[in-house]
Formats: sequence, C-alpha cells, structure tokens
Amino acid sequence: MHLSAASDPRSRDLLIPVVIAVIMALSLMAIAAPGLAALLVWWAGKGEIGTLGAVYGLDAATEALPPVERATLVALLGGGFLGLCAGFLWCVSRASRGLIGARALWVGAVLLGVGALLLPPGLSDDTLTYTARGELIVGLGINPYHFAPNKMDGWEANPLLAHDVWPGMRSAYGFTWAGVMAAVRWVVGPSLAMNVILYKVVGLAGHLTLLLLLWHLWPREDPRGRVVTLALMGLHPAAVIETAGMGHTEGLMMALWVGGALSVVRGRALMGGLLIGLAAGVKWVPLLGAPLMGLMLIRQERGVKRCVWFSLGVLAALALPALPFEPLRQITWSGLRDQSHFVSGGSPALMLALDLEWLFGVDNALGMGMAIMRGVGLVLILLVWGFALRSRDAQSLWAGLMLTALIAALLLSAYFHPWDTLWFLPWAVLARRRMPVPASAAIALSLAAVFQPLVPIATQSYHVSSQLLMFLVWATPTALVLALLAVRRSAFRMSWTQ
Repeated sequence: MHLSAASDPRSRDLLIPVVIAVIMALSLMAIAAPGLAALLVWWAGKGEIGTLGAVYGLDAATEALPPVERATLVALLGGGFLGLCAGFLWCVSRASRGLIGARALWVGAVLLGVGALLLPPGLSDDTLTYTARGELIVGLGINPYHFAPNKMDGWEANPLLAHDVWPGMRSAYGFTWAGVMAAVRWVVGPSLAMNVILYKVVGLAGHLTLLLLLWHLWPREDPRGRVVTLALMGLHPAAVIETAGMGHTEGLMMALWVGGALSVVRGRALMGGLLIGLAAGVKWVPLLGAPLMGLMLIRQERGVKRCVWFSLGVLAALALPALPFEPLRQITWSGLRDQSHFVSGGSPALMLALDLEWLFGVDNALGMGMAIMRGVGLVLILLVWGFALRSRDAQSLWAGLMLTALIAALLLSAYFHPWDTLWFLPWAVLARRRMPVPASAAIALSLAAVFQPLVPIATQSYHVSSQLLMFLVWATPTALVLALLAVRRSAFRMSWTQ
C-alpha cells in the first residue's frame, strides 16, 4: 500500500511553507507599496522626502490626504500586517503539531528578513536620526552628546543632518550605539540611502543572531519546543519589520542581551557581563535585568566570585566605549536632560499626567505623572525579582527578565512603539513553559502592536491619546484573549508545556 502525495507528511512539510511564503511575500509587498510610491515621487523631483513619512501616516501632512487615498493606505498596510500575522500564527500552530520542521522555518526566517530589507523605512524615521548622529561624529568630528545637529552652521545644507527628525536633540542613545553610528558612516560615506540600508542590515544580522541564541537556549531534549521557539521569534511580524524593515536598535540590543544571558547560564560570568554592558550601551533597558542576573549568580557555587566578574564586565563594557566621548560627566546627563522633555507614542505615564492636569489642575503634571508611573514600575520590578529568586533554574530567570522588560516598556518608558515590544518578546518566548499565560499575553501584545501605525492614519491624528486608546480598548483585550486561547488549545498546549 502506497501513500498518496497529499497524505505524505513530507509533501505537507514542503507545501505549507510554500503557501506561507506566498502569503508573507504578498503581505510585505502590500506594506512596501505606499512607501515605494512615495520614493518614486521623490526621485522624480515632485515631492519632498518627508512625503515618505506622510504616506505612512507619520506626520501632519497625513491629515490632508483625501478619503480614497487614506482608505487605500489602511487597506494596504492593514492587509499586509494581517497577512504577516496570519502566516505567523499558522506557522506556530503547525510547528506545535510537528508539521513544520526546523529547516523550513530557518529558511523562512532568513527569506522573510531579506524581504523586509526592501521595505522603505516609512513606519519609523529613526534611521535618519542615526545617520545624522553618525555624520556629526565622523563627518564633522562633533560630539553628539554635546551638540544637536541644528547647532551646526549650515546644517540644513547637509543632507545627512537636514533629514534628522529630531534636529534639536542631542543624542539620547548609549555609547555602544554611538560606535555603531560612527562605523556605519565611516563604511558607507555620506550617502543617505546607503546609511539607511546598512542600519537595516545591522538590524537583520541582530535578529538572526538572536534567533540562533534562542535556539541554543531552549533545552535540546525538547526538539519540538525548539522548533516552536524558532517560529515564535523568527517569523514574528514585529521582530522582522522593526529590525530588518526599519533598522531599529533593538535588533543589536536584544542579540547582545540574550547573548549575555546565554554566557551567564553557561558559567561565563565575565563574558556575560561584557555583552550585557554593551547591550545597555545601546539602550538602558538591559541594565534593569543585570541585578537579577547578579543575584542569580550569587546563589550558585562560587557565586560571589562570579558575581564580581559579571559586575566588572558590565562596568567595563559601559565605560570603555564612552572614552572617545569625554568628558563623561557632561555627557552622562546631557542626553538624559534632552530626553526628559521628549514624550511621544502614548505612554501610560503621559496619559496619567493628562488626567492629573484635567482633574486637579496639577502644575508640572507631566513630571508628576511619569514619576508616579516609574515609581510603581520600580516597585513591581523589585517584586518580580523576589519572585524569580525563589528558584535557581533558567526558566525563573527568563520569567523574571520577561516581566522586568514588560514593566519597563509599559511603565518606565516615556513612549511605547511596536519596536519596544522586542524588549520582552524573546524572554516571553523562553518563559512560556514556566509562565504560559503571562508569556502568551506578552507575545500576543507584541503581535497586536504591529497594527499601531494604522491608528494615526485612521484617526487623522498622531496624538498620544489615539495611540493609547488603541492599546487600552483594542490591543490589550485582544492580547489577553489570544493568550487564553493559545493556552487552552491543544495545538498550543503541547509546545507551551513540554
């Protein structure tokens, strides 16, 4: 008796990835279409480069779009996001049933990432800011922590400075990322396009490195769980779009952070500290996880010695990249002072501030609102550490880091964008065995955040209230429902609990 091709598991293993690839390729094309059209208009000399942001709904010009064009944008972007999310969920479901192998998922993750490199960076203009800071360091020999781009004479005539979306701010990024910005500018020269492309390549490299690290961190005795891990991170729309597509810092930061955690788990405390220090030199978030890792090390054999080496590694990685940007005392606070006045994206802290001002007429409501939320966040993080330290295994560490990063994104940060979900997404993927419901909720929240760019287009406003409304009214309940369904369904329960 011979099995037909339709019932042959090997045929299905080949057919399903092809279907998924077609769906995701069409979705990427739909997301890219408006931005590519805007670039063609710009290259033809009929529009400014700002049109690219306008087409994606990221500046005030969007409010002038006719209804038909607005509906077209919503349909293309929404359809593209929906297609990527549907393909992602399909792959996770099939992986949990053993119907897709690791090789197909690796190929799919690489191809999807390479395809995302073709996305115009219209969902975020941050790569233009990176390019401007790199020009300050390499092209002009200026310290970006002391001077903002618009302080330079003739800055508007320099194309790398003129397109900076925050020209009045000194650099708010860490010294590790300052080195990356300088390296990118040094490698590709003064070409705006090549600078942007190389940042996207750095993002893709970080994403694939992170994927490889998660593969090694998941226990080898659970091969199906490793495959599901690959699907959850490698094909996640937010991970792909925000790293390879938009070139955000999170690709490199999370690769360094998870790499440091892998080193700590395998007993290489100094290397772990160095990598985590470098990660914190991109953005501050990994520093919140460093004390938890240090406390975990103390509880191991020869723990105090390991913790000392770990701490020295963190401090060295933070200090050494800062040496070219002396004096340190002035730099340490300059970017923080600028960033303290910069609030966007609809954070809960800002909304609390607006409520305080409306209800009680509080002076400096913004500062009070953010102080309250950050105070609550820090207390919650301390409680999380206490919970995580009840056990010494790696799963407790992953759960602690997931909750710490989630609290940082929601309560400690002044903003909340789709790429900020990458702070907690890798830890949620790793923690899904110990804490299935919170991990599933975090993964689902990051999936819902993919749709955030539709809000300013549909509401004709980029105001923070519309952003937060999306998360409170739509994204958060959706994330919780998806999380409960994921845990209850037998298809997901197997991979979540094995």
